[in-house]
Amino acid sequence: MNFMKKAILLYAVLILCKVSNAQNISKIKFGDVKEESFKINSPVVTEDDAAVVLSDVGSTHFEGNNRGDFTLIYKRHKRILIKKKTAFDLATVSVRVYKGASFSNEEQFEDFQAATYNLENGQVVQSKIDKSALFTEKYTREINYKKFALTNLKEGSIIEYTYTIKSPYYRYLRSWAFQDKYPVLWSEYQVTIPPMFNYVVLRKGIIQKYTVDSSRTTFQRYSILIPSKTAYESNDIVNISGDAKWGLWALKDIPAFKTEVYTSNPGNYFSKIDFQLHSIKYSDSYTRNIMKPWGEVTKDLLKDEEFGLQLSGESSWVREEVKKSSAGAGGLEAAKKIYTYVRDNYSCNDHDALYTSSTLKKVVQNKTGNVQILTCC
Repeated sequence: MNFMKKAILLYAVLILCKVSNAQNISKIKFGDVKEESFKINSPVVTEDDAAVVLSDVGSTHFEGNNRGDFTLIYKRHKRILIKKKTAFDLATVSVRVYKGASFSNEEQFEDFQAATYNLENGQVVQSKIDKSALFTEKYTREINYKKFALTNLKEGSIIEYTYTIKSPYYRYLRSWAFQDKYPVLWSEYQVTIPPMFNYVVLRKGIIQKYTVDSSRTTFQRYSILIPSKTAYESNDIVNISGDAKWGLWALKDIPAFKTEVYTSNPGNYFSKIDFQLHSIKYSDSYTRNIMKPWGEVTKDLLKDEEFGLQLSGESSWVREEVKKSSAGAGGLEAAKKIYTYVRDNYSCNDHDALYTSSTLKKVVQNKTGNVQILTCC
């Protein structure tokens, strides 16, 4: 029996606590678009806005799975009014999913629905896209993208989509951005975390005073099946109960984010909430700390073949590229010239990546690549 399975068995003996109930405050249902949905009355919407996010509702909760562990269940439901053609790109949606090293580790994209709504002679006409319109695009060793495009788009259309992602990666509880490049009338995120997990919650951006900011405990039960190692042994079922941590955050009438000069990626500055797994309490006597010091994180990343190992060694093409970009300068002046050269000659295809999407040699050849970022240790 592996370490996580033993830990779950240990945790199952924890004392149970009081009960409280928690529910979504939003009552928005897919397909429930009426004539009044096309009429916007909000102080943050102007004639110049090409689109308005009518609602963006998400949630994450945990479920026990049949692999002796937990699964993250992430749901999102978004509805947008397209006012001008310049916002038609919003109808092409791309959702990142992690695939891991095997199919059993791949995030599952489920319960997908998407539709366009147009107001014709006072009647709301729905154009729902078929699930066959969803396709998968391979990106890196660790990442795929699920993509789809909504049809029958016009100025004044409303688009809507919803999906569920089931993920084994509970270390990476999804963050939530309340703000957008367009005005947002309502944005809401709800999270329910089992008592054994301790996440650090980080609020970012200018807007941090939420319309709804609620947290409490809620009694939850989790059933986990631990598969037997052989055909001669029976599976173990572990039932875990206790006070889960529940949180709900929402913002109303959020103004569009105004991009300033030299703002490379507006998404980095949106008002949002992040979650970082700090520790897992396996029993009253043992807690495993997940967060590592920056020094250890650096060592791990420098050993990764799609991160630090890409920078190891030195090839002639690297020296030639540096020589060309720095034009014989040295020190700080050389660094400035290299920065300017990259800025003016390379394009970015992903502003929110951790691993490389191709080899650095291909990046230099194609003059395009992603930006690698670290949000936390």
